[in-house]
Amino acid sequence: MPLRPYRFIHHASVCAGSRSRRLPTTRAPIRQRDPGVSLFAPHKERSWSWASGWCNYLFMAFRVPLPRELHREGVLLRALDDEDWRLEYDLSRVPDVPQWTYYPPNLDEVSARRRVTRTRERHEQGLAGRYAIVIDGTAVGTAGMAWIEGASPEVFYVLKPAGRGRGVATTSVRLLAEWLIAQGHLTVALETIAGNVASENVAQRAGFRCAEAYPGSQRGAPVQLNRWVRDAQPPSLTSEKSLGS
Repeated sequence: MPLRPYRFIHHASVCAGSRSRRLPTTRAPIRQRDPGVSLFAPHKERSWSWASGWCNYLFMAFRVPLPRELHREGVLLRALDDEDWRLEYDLSRVPDVPQWTYYPPNLDEVSARRRVTRTRERHEQGLAGRYAIVIDGTAVGTAGMAWIEGASPEVFYVLKPAGRGRGVATTSVRLLAEWLIAQGHLTVALETIAGNVASENVAQRAGFRCAEAYPGSQRGAPVQLNRWVRDAQPPSLTSEKSLGS
């Protein structure tokens, strides 16, 4: 569906590279309707309809332009482009991707292209960013971030088998979390389905701690969801500062 326009409250000038852009410092949340995204289930804001494969939730627009690229340690995150429909197509056919995530299974070419188009629209409007994970010139997965009304921004990721076991997911999550923290967010979140040990290990290596567990559902089946968080400053350091102030 077409994206609804923002309702601007007031503006501030934000520098993006060599250009200065006028962006709203406060934007009203926008309800979007889109297929489930890997490891992204807005905390206690989910309303899944598996008959249609859609999720309803309220996006908050980021207050600065989303980056087009992030990179570190041989891992490049680049915003999805039109040709990444094949990446979406391939990921939907990796058996354990739909098993452990809300990623739609068995996308056809038309659905994969449509998904990439919606991703690019949301990126341009500052609602959510999703990136191809590239190593040695080859895209091996996707990672992204979104911010839901009333919650901390969340990161999510999914990899092809060829990209696993190389620290790629951990580096991707760190890149996204550190970018969000650098923008002033005090906490970044990540969610896993209980039993997904590989993703839990990624969360821990990327500096997240398990904050809570609660019941959820995946394709109509009950599951336990584990919520992981990474704080801008570890709680222990915050406590020490408070005691010393």
